Amino acid sequence: MRACLRTILIVAQPPLRRAHSAARAAAAELPRRYLAPPALPEPGVACCVSHYEAIALHTALQPRRPDSASGSVSLGRGDLGTLTVDLGLARPASAEVSASHVRLRGTRGIEGEEEWTACVPWAFLDRVARKRRAGVWQCYAPGQGEAEAAEEAEEDDLAPTKVEGLSELTSRPASLLPLDEASPTPPTAVLGGFNMHRTKGIDPAGDTDNKLRALGKKGGRVLDVCTGLGYTACAAARRAGVREVVTIELDPAMVELQRANPWSRQLFDDPKITRLLGDATEVLPALPEGYFDAAVHDPPANAMSGELYSLEVYRALRRLLRPGGGLFHYVGD
Repeated sequence: MRACLRTILIVAQPPLRRAHSAARAAAAELPRRYLAPPALPEPGVACCVSHYEAIALHTALQPRRPDSASGSVSLGRGDLGTLTVDLGLARPASAEVSASHVRLRGTRGIEGEEEWTACVPWAFLDRVARKRRAGVWQCYAPGQGEAEAAEEAEEDDLAPTKVEGLSELTSRPASLLPLDEASPTPPTAVLGGFNMHRTKGIDPAGDTDNKLRALGKKGGRVLDVCTGLGYTACAAARRAGVREVVTIELDPAMVELQRANPWSRQLFDDPKITRLLGDATEVLPALPEGYFDAAVHDPPANAMSGELYSLEVYRALRRLLRPGGGLFHYVGD
C-alpha cells in the first residue's frame, strides 16, 4: 500500500517559442503505433463475483439447495434481496438453485438491453465460503467457458476463473482486490504486492475524485499517465468540458485486469477515451507538443518504476501541456 503520500500540482507557463502550439496541436495526430487494440469481451463470461458476493450467495441460497440431484428451486428478484454480482454493479433478476449449481439471470445496460445467464457451481461457492480468500472470479454462461461443460455442471466444470496472472513484462503477479462488503465499491489492483490505490479511510473512487479535484475545472484534452484500472481516465471523461482523454498503460497484464473489471467498462466503451499501450518514457516524446490542457501522472511506487520519476519524464510532460495547463503528480514516499 502506498502510505505517506505527497502531491504536486504544477501550472505550465507559456514559453515564447510555443506561441502557436495550440494551433499546431489541433492538427496533430496521436502516434498510431501506440494505439491499443480493441479489448473484446472474453467468450463465455457472464459476470464477475467478488469473495464477498460469493459468500453472500452461499449464505442466502444454501437453505434453498435441494437434496435431490434432480430437484431445483426457482427464485425471483424478491427472493434474492440485496444479492449482487459484478462487484455491486448488477443484481440478479432470478435464480434457479439445483443440487449441483446456481443459475443466475439478469440484465445490464441503461435500459437492460444486455441479458446474461451465469452458471455457478456449488463446489465453487462452498470453497469460497470455507476458505474466505479475497479475490474476484469470472463466472461463465451455461455450456461455455474454459471447460466447455455440459449444462448440468458438476465439481469443477464451469468453475469460475480467478482474475489474476503474472505479468510477462515485469514478472510481477497482478490481481483484483475487492475492498468493501457493505456497498458497491471499485476494486483496486494489486501489482507485485502493492495496492495501486489508497485504501485507508478512502476507496478508489474517492481517491480518483481527489486527484481530479486538485486540477481544478480543467477541460479540453486530458492526459492520464499509467492507466491502471482506468478510473482516472473514466472520471476525467465524465467531467463537463473534457472532450478527449488519452491514457497510457505499459503492461498487458493490467489491460487484462481492466477487461475483467466491471468498473472499468467505460474505458473501452467511451468514445472520448483513447488508450495507448507502451512505455511512457517512449510514448510521451511521441505525443504532439502542447496537445493537452491537463495531465495526471500517477505512476507506481518509485521502487517499482523509478524511470517515471525522472527529469526527462517531467520535461516531456511539460512539453505536452498548453500554456496554463495543469499537471497533477501523485508521489509516494
